[in-house]
Amino acid sequence: MAAIYDKALKRKDFSGAGVWQDKLKQANSELDGHVKKDVDDNTTPSKSADTGKIVQLMSGDADRIVFLISGAYIIYGAPLEIIIASAFLYQLLGLSAFAGISVLIIITPLNRYFSRRTITIAEELLAARDKRMGLLNELIGAVKFIKFFAWEEKWIKRVQGLRETELKWVLKDRINDVMFSFLWACAPVMVSIIGLLTYTLSGNVLTVSKAFTAVALFSMLRIPLNNLPHWIVRVLEAGVSVTRISDFLGEDEVSDHVSTLNKASTNPGISPEDELIGIDNGSFKWNEPKRAQLNADRTQPAELTNGEPLVEPPAERESSRFELQSISVTFPSRELSVITGPTGSGKTALLLALLGEMTPSTDSTVVHLPKNTTQVDDHGLMNSVSYCAQTTWLEHQSIKENILFRSPYDKARYQQVLECCALNPDLAVFEDGDDTEIGARGVSLSGGQKARVALARAVYARTKHVLLDDVFAAVDSHTARFIFDHLFQGPLMANRTIILVTHHVNLVLPRIHYLIRMGPGGTVDRQGTIQDLRAQGVLEAVVRDFTSDTYASETIVEPQGVVDTSEIEGLTGANAIPKPDTVKPDIKRTKLIQAEVRATGNVKWSIYKTYLEASSWWTWTTFIPILIAIQGCNVAERIWLGVWGDAYDEASSIIAAVTTTARQSPDLTENAYFPSYDVASKMPMPMITNPSSLPSANAHPMFYIGVFSAIVLGAVLLNTTSSLIQSFGSYRASRRLFSRVLATVVQAPMRWFDTTPTGRILNRFSRDIETIDSSLGSSINSTTHYLATFAAGVLTVAVFLPQFLAPALLIGYLYYTLSIGYIRTGRDLRRMESNTHSPIFSAFGELLNGIVTIRAFSAERVFFDEMHSKIDLTTKMWYSLWMLNRYLSLHFDMIGALSVFLTTLFALLSSASPELVGVTITSAMAFTDSVYWACRQTTQLEMDLNSVERVVEYLDIPQEPPNIVESHRPPAYWPSSASLNPLVQVEDLEIRYAPELDPVLKGVSFTLKARERIGLLGRTGSGKSTLAMALLRFVEPSKGRITIDGVDVTTIGLQDLRSRLTIIPQDAVLFSGTIRDNLDPFQEHDDGTLRDALLRVQLVSDNTHQSGDRSSQASSARDNTDDRGISQGFGTVMGSEEQTTLITLNTRVSASGANFSHGQRQLVALARALLRQSTVIIMDEATSSIDFNTDATIQKTIREQFGNSLLITIAHRIRTVVDYDRLIIMDKGTIVEFDTPSNLIAKEGGLFREMCMKSGAFGELAEAIASASVGSPTALHK
Repeated sequence: MAAIYDKALKRKDFSGAGVWQDKLKQANSELDGHVKKDVDDNTTPSKSADTGKIVQLMSGDADRIVFLISGAYIIYGAPLEIIIASAFLYQLLGLSAFAGISVLIIITPLNRYFSRRTITIAEELLAARDKRMGLLNELIGAVKFIKFFAWEEKWIKRVQGLRETELKWVLKDRINDVMFSFLWACAPVMVSIIGLLTYTLSGNVLTVSKAFTAVALFSMLRIPLNNLPHWIVRVLEAGVSVTRISDFLGEDEVSDHVSTLNKASTNPGISPEDELIGIDNGSFKWNEPKRAQLNADRTQPAELTNGEPLVEPPAERESSRFELQSISVTFPSRELSVITGPTGSGKTALLLALLGEMTPSTDSTVVHLPKNTTQVDDHGLMNSVSYCAQTTWLEHQSIKENILFRSPYDKARYQQVLECCALNPDLAVFEDGDDTEIGARGVSLSGGQKARVALARAVYARTKHVLLDDVFAAVDSHTARFIFDHLFQGPLMANRTIILVTHHVNLVLPRIHYLIRMGPGGTVDRQGTIQDLRAQGVLEAVVRDFTSDTYASETIVEPQGVVDTSEIEGLTGANAIPKPDTVKPDIKRTKLIQAEVRATGNVKWSIYKTYLEASSWWTWTTFIPILIAIQGCNVAERIWLGVWGDAYDEASSIIAAVTTTARQSPDLTENAYFPSYDVASKMPMPMITNPSSLPSANAHPMFYIGVFSAIVLGAVLLNTTSSLIQSFGSYRASRRLFSRVLATVVQAPMRWFDTTPTGRILNRFSRDIETIDSSLGSSINSTTHYLATFAAGVLTVAVFLPQFLAPALLIGYLYYTLSIGYIRTGRDLRRMESNTHSPIFSAFGELLNGIVTIRAFSAERVFFDEMHSKIDLTTKMWYSLWMLNRYLSLHFDMIGALSVFLTTLFALLSSASPELVGVTITSAMAFTDSVYWACRQTTQLEMDLNSVERVVEYLDIPQEPPNIVESHRPPAYWPSSASLNPLVQVEDLEIRYAPELDPVLKGVSFTLKARERIGLLGRTGSGKSTLAMALLRFVEPSKGRITIDGVDVTTIGLQDLRSRLTIIPQDAVLFSGTIRDNLDPFQEHDDGTLRDALLRVQLVSDNTHQSGDRSSQASSARDNTDDRGISQGFGTVMGSEEQTTLITLNTRVSASGANFSHGQRQLVALARALLRQSTVIIMDEATSSIDFNTDATIQKTIREQFGNSLLITIAHRIRTVVDYDRLIIMDKGTIVEFDTPSNLIAKEGGLFREMCMKSGAFGELAEAIASASVGSPTALHK
């Protein structure tokens, strides 16, 4: 685990890199599926590990290797046992013994076939698990977005499709394992038959001594030969896991100057060269895996979409890739440098290239990146970097812990950072202040709050160089002004080199020293100091191209007075928050994420029942009779040995009894499908005289050998049958349990996801499901076998040797006492070990999402040490469990020796015959073994059932209301914009997140008409988002009601409600697949309609629209995109029509849309809304990350295309909604104002008017409202 984590800290980030491998598969055949294309391997990158695969590497693959190492002694012990037994057989039977052993050579081809098949199945099974876990990780990460659009069923089917593929390989693996075991179970029987037959046919006399000694020696071969197939399979599977981990560890790493784990310590002194930050003659491309042949994929058929292949020719593929070209820039030290340019021009890519997260495409590229935390200047600043990404990444910790980011706590500096990043008003609202737990996916914070926390983290770090990516996009205009005035022009940014990517050039113009404008094709269009650009006469044009109207009036005037924090987001009067220490006193904090529940005591019968029902009762009603028949064969084997011994004319049956029960100890890790028969053979053999009807064993030894072999082979066949039945039952249980828990988790309310870490959920779907798939079935088979053997042994002793029951009671009590302690302790250790895995998966998921930020902060070593602590904890549980296992083994062996001693003493002191003495001794040995293994396997079963227990726990989580209420289904036209009645009515609405919590919405009432445009304004925490979520029933009313077009939303199913409404969130999410899949997952529209939607949101140009989706234009998301989610040059018109690369319906999308920029994801979400044409549309800052020129065009499209819809827009920027029909102003969970913009701005003392006045653009807003009121809304966006 530690090696995998270490690699994850060093490897290049390949988000979406698997696309090219998918395309290679599709390129390997022509349209008819028969003629393969000649794809150049040299242009084909191999697939890198995604999140799902890495989780599997840390769970399944690592566990598989650990399991192999723990039983390695069997691998070298089994051949040694075979050699010893063979040597004795040779001494006894001569060369005839090797005739039997030659069977092992004869079955070598079959052994080789099954071995190869094992490797193939293991590779395919693990690949299927990787894909399933990758999709599950994507689903859980974007579950809120999926619920927005009522796509739960679609995603469940998608995951189930991958699960069916996985289960197909699981079943093949089990059948292959059973057949492999059957082959090796037959081997010792055939060895004994052929050996004895050869000896007899050679003219030798098979005497009683030789016959039974030979049988005993052949029995010695049984255990190692039965163990070998099991461990051969384990070795082969572990080999596959080692290869997978090795491939991952061999992936490309970032350069040494990027990773502080590889970087050697340097001189703590600082020279001017050490402070240099910039790029010389640089060209960069997006990270991609190493080139490799993908032989396994050559046979895959092409996947076509509407008859069009998804692969472009290599030449055109290269031409469509985005690259930064000819970049030479040196950022002035201790000054503010700004990078601007149209959306998709490469602004973020330039930052990532500087951070070493892109691959240089020329040898002449030189990157200067100071990352030496040991060098500190006179101002106490380290010569290193802090970074704030455009897509906010926060850890699942408190706000304070995120800001400190493992840096020492400096109270004065910390308070100053909170003040300058405008966080004090927000912290004052939170009950726990800066100790508020952020939660999974930052659920506790709004988008603006998350952005400011990430900004505070970058500012608090005592680093000399600060890289900020579009930090103003998620905040309103007056908050942006406050941050600029207090932070960028304050002491916290003094003496620091600041590199800022932004569209808000005019806002920061007074502070800018150096300006860089990116142009089309990944080149620098203009760069220079402000003075130089002004002297050249180009500064005004640059500022005009990338300026928000909000700041337009401020270009020619000096910055006004400093804005107080009470002005942020309209916070006024009594709501103004003072600026004292926002750190709450040391009291009990509200815990958002509770500790994982760990069951106690025995595994409940309900858990057994759930599993048995899932596997079908028919499985067990068939399995039990076969199990009884197997024990019957074992008893028949012992009886026949007695008959055989008595059939010798001059031999005592005691010889047979003693020689055939030579003690062999099976192993806990022996073949689960074919447990050793030696335990059974050691049970007492009744003294049966030879019936006169049976031939003499001296004259006809082969008769007895044949019957003996038939009995043993019958037992083998019955074992094979029971194993197959159990395998199908286990397969059925795995399938049903997974389907049930998947549906239950997906239908859980968002509150449950908000309080449950992703790693905890993934642990259920990875490690626990894999246990149910594999080892649980084997544990049940072994446990039932040994319990049946124990029961048969007790019954046999009671019938044939009742004298042995007395010492057996004492032995049984000692075993019981030890077993109870072992079972209880081992069970709890296993539960603790399972629970300690969840934090590892959670931390690893956070690491993968924030790896660029972690490396930028030079924090890899800290994270590595934290992971070591988590791994140490889970390893302690595992180690303690195995030491407990060894403790049990030692004490059981001691009791076993004591029991044999007491039994022998008891027998010798009695007047029993020699025959009875021998049987008593061997019976004691057999009884000891049967009790021992019954205990061990029962404990193992309880440990494996812990996984069922954890999965069943998730079957009882809270559930959302039903998707469909058949008795209350709305009509097909609902909701209708043609109705003259109010479309949306909210009456005395009260919302609580939990019954014991205070209401977040109180007495909210309003009425909205069809085709209205409604703006929803208010500061953070005022209840805007809660109101929107209430419309979609993400929170249920505790009082009041919501009706849409006359239908109470609480009376209909969630799917009927959410599928008829559309919400466009600020953080738009895309899913893996294609653009077509994301726009139209249910295939409800033709390609022409989809392309038209892309055109209307400015995501493609007219030329792209007219050209269609030619295969030569279908570009890889990997080749066009940044691995951290920034797509460059997809042929969009966002700010530049000169960009030539194209986005088409077949363009691949990686998980979470990570290969698209934030702005591009918002445009796709807008296109999706255009296709749905809902009567009610809710927008939540849906264009915040788009450049202003494109935003102006998009706003015009919204007004035109959504004219027949009720549009509700949640906004921080007042200018976005001043031309709307009416505005709702919220504060503290209530509506304080609701009227037209013209009436609200004219209302003296009104909250909206005060917000406009404090925005710094009151005159412009008043003029815009006046223009809109006379029917000229386009005046806003000229």
